Amino acid sequence: MACEPLRWASPFVLVLLGHAAPAAAGEYHFGVTLICSECHDQQEPTSGQPRLLNGSSANQMCLSCHDNKDGIPDVSGENANALGGPRQGGALTTATAGYEAWKGHALDATAPPPGGAWPGGETRLRCVSCHSPHGNASYRNLGGVLPDPPLVTYTTSLTPTNAVEVRIDLPAVPAVGSRVAAGFYSATRIYFNQPSTLGSGYSAFCGGCHNDFHGVAQTGVARPFRRHPSDGVGMPVAYVTRYNSRANRVPLLIAGNGAGAGATIASSVSCVSCHRAHGNRNPFGLILMKPTGLVTEEGVDGGRLTDLCSQCHSEGG
Repeated sequence: MACEPLRWASPFVLVLLGHAAPAAAGEYHFGVTLICSECHDQQEPTSGQPRLLNGSSANQMCLSCHDNKDGIPDVSGENANALGGPRQGGALTTATAGYEAWKGHALDATAPPPGGAWPGGETRLRCVSCHSPHGNASYRNLGGVLPDPPLVTYTTSLTPTNAVEVRIDLPAVPAVGSRVAAGFYSATRIYFNQPSTLGSGYSAFCGGCHNDFHGVAQTGVARPFRRHPSDGVGMPVAYVTRYNSRANRVPLLIAGNGAGAGATIASSVSCVSCHRAHGNRNPFGLILMKPTGLVTEEGVDGGRLTDLCSQCHSEGG
């Protein structure tokens, strides 16, 4: 996944290569923010890692920046940047109290993904299983090892739009070093649109490993679907009414989504409606969202499974 070793390159050349192209979509590790020396050494490290990687392993190299560092997206366990808001992606599990392995994605896990299989010859979970280490034009550099990963389009703007799948509700991409504090990664700033009612790139991406959890994206028809539908299946009027009555809502795919936008019968759930992409303190990274209360990465503290289901369903209520 990493570039070939640049054994011939001088420090000056490495700097030029790291800034060779303009950033296309505002993410890090891409274009002008792809800085080779942050991840690679010019000479073989003492650890003997392939591709001249710094660190004892590729995962540990990523976590050397992305775990417990101020101003850098913290993706593992407790959030070192809590003032930036609840993380949309949640937290990778750490096998420690509160973040046990079954509560989300656990790095170096070797068990096959639930409801699917490893893609692209993978045998364990790595950061680069889901994220392209050298960046791309997809939301959060999603790509990884999938043979033909779907593009998850996005923009950073205060103006609602349905031309892309994800909108980060900020006037522009904040400067490097201030993105976390500005809420660039916060669930309160991220809206999921619905440019197509037939499916979503985000759910299709998750389906690259968890393909049994999908409906129309995998079967070609809305019903019958396998387990809960994840995209391409509209909502009954009663579900729409119930969802729109909630003060706290899980994220749905809504055309032109924004603050206060309500669902319609064309709206649908996606994988991240019910789960944090990385995980959280709840089983399977579920977002247990009470209709009122302070929203956290878990939904609302003290939430139960019925609080999540009753976002749309009235059965049992």
